[in-house]
Amino acid sequence: MIKNTSAGRHPGLSIEGKAALSVEEGSTYIGISRSTLYRLMDQGAMPVFHIGRRRLILREHLDRFLQERLAEAEMGKHPDAPKG
Repeated sequence: MIKNTSAGRHPGLSIEGKAALSVEEGSTYIGISRSTLYRLMDQGAMPVFHIGRRRLILREHLDRFLQERLAEAEMGKHPDAPKG
C-alpha cells in the first residue's frame, strides 16, 4: 500500500486507488517538493485540473512524467543527466 508519509496535513493518508491526487499527495508520490510540483504545473510541464480551488493531478500523468524523465536521462538529454 502506498502511504503519504510526509509531515503534511494528513500524515499516513493512503493514496492507493486514487486516480487523481492533490499537490501534496502528488509531490510525495513522485518524491519532489510541493513547490517544485507547483512550478512544473505553472510551466505547463505537468497537466493539472481544478475542482473548486483544489488543483488535482492524474496519477497517470505523474507516472508518465517520471517515465519521460527517466528516458531523457538514459539518453543523456536531461539537464541533470551525467555528461559522458
